[in-house]
Parts: sequence; C-alpha cells; structure tokens
Amino acid sequence: MLAKPLLPFALFAAVSTTTQAEPAPIQDFRAQFSVEAYGFNLGVGEQSFHCQNNECTLMSSARPQGAVRLFFKDESYETIKLKRIDNQLLWQSYYKQEIRYKGGSPTTVETRLMRKDGQIINPDKSSDWPASDQVFDPISMPYAIRWRLLHNQPLEGLLIQDNKAQHPLQLRAQKETQLQVEFADKKQPTLQLDFVSHNHSIRLWLLTEQQLFPAKIRITNNQKDQSLTLNLVQTPIWSTPIEKSSP
Repeated sequence: MLAKPLLPFALFAAVSTTTQAEPAPIQDFRAQFSVEAYGFNLGVGEQSFHCQNNECTLMSSARPQGAVRLFFKDESYETIKLKRIDNQLLWQSYYKQEIRYKGGSPTTVETRLMRKDGQIINPDKSSDWPASDQVFDPISMPYAIRWRLLHNQPLEGLLIQDNKAQHPLQLRAQKETQLQVEFADKKQPTLQLDFVSHNHSIRLWLLTEQQLFPAKIRITNNQKDQSLTLNLVQTPIWSTPIEKSSP
C-alpha cells in the first residue's frame, strides 16, 4: 500500500519547483519575528541557524522593547544543538537562560536538557527520558517539521520534549491557506499545520514560496493556557554568519 503523501501533490510540486532556485534546505539563516505573549506584543525576537560540518546550532532570543518594558522586562536566550547525519536532523541538547525582573534586581534561571547514554537528562532536576531520533524541544520542533517536509520524510512519531515531560506530537490537520505577513503587500500562500500533544499545541504557517520557512509559529502550553506567537517580520536572511546570542 502506498503511503499517503505529506503534502497535496500540487502544493508539493510548487514547493519543489520553487526550491530549485532557492537556498538549500540546510542553508544557514537569520530571521526576525515579532513576539506576542501574555496578551502583549513584546517586541522583536531573533532566531538563527548555523551549521559547521555536521554540527548545527539553533539560537533564539526574545527581549521586550519599547513601552512594554515598563510592564514586562523578562528576557530569554535559548541555544539548541543539533546534528546532521545523512538527511536526518537530530536533536542533541537544549539550554535556556531566562532573566526575570521581579523586585529590585534581576534573577537568572537556567534550564538544561541533553542527550547522554541513550537518555535525555535534565541534570538540574535529576530527571531523564528515553532518547529518540524523533524528539525535539518546542523551539526546534517547527524547524524539524520543516526539515522533514523538505526531505519528504514522515511526520509520524515525533516527540516533544520540555524540562518536565516528553510526549508524542500528533498532526491533526493541514491545509493550504493565505497569510498576511508584514513584509509583503498581499497575502502569501502557506501550508498550515496543526499539531497537538498532552502539554503543547503547535500551529505553523509555512511559506510555500520560501522553502516552507515559518511565517508564523504559535506554541501553546495546554497546562497553563499560555501561548507564544512568533510572526516573521522580514524575509529570512540566508547564509549569515551566526553571532553569540547572549545578554
């Protein structure tokens, strides 16, 4: 029995045709997103992806800007290590530094996850889970999904990992749609994908004319009923050398 295609045939053909003239799926990039959380527009965050040989780094930073800093000052800096083996993208580790402003002085909270000896461990909480080639944290998951679509790999079996739990991530819906983005005068064709797990829901809008690059990412923590939404504010900058993302 033939496997069901991940994308409608017409859409997959359009993506394949476009990518012939676009950067390769493993191309380094830097992208800026507006960040929405807690009912506020918190300013602009940045994500970047860089590979040296087969070792890759995804970095994400978010700092409130403008008047919103009067009410919300917390900053976050995340670093995810990934590895390319053949056409596979494999998760290796996650590090997050949060700077929280409560009272008179800021405090720093760190979160670590790493793959070691067939396990994913949280050394700060002495917790561990089985390691898998299908596991990714919430920040790297959208890019893992994009990678798999561009390499015509299945989306079944994905696992989402945070600092407290690991759960299966299931694709619930996909459709072709149009999305208004900040850097274009008219709506852009996108592939919308809806995923759900026990703790998280992820909705992606992937630009079919930009190698399925995320135009919008919405990650919802189902336990806390909190959402983080990233909106792409400009076309991705390809092959830009990465800089250290730190406060």
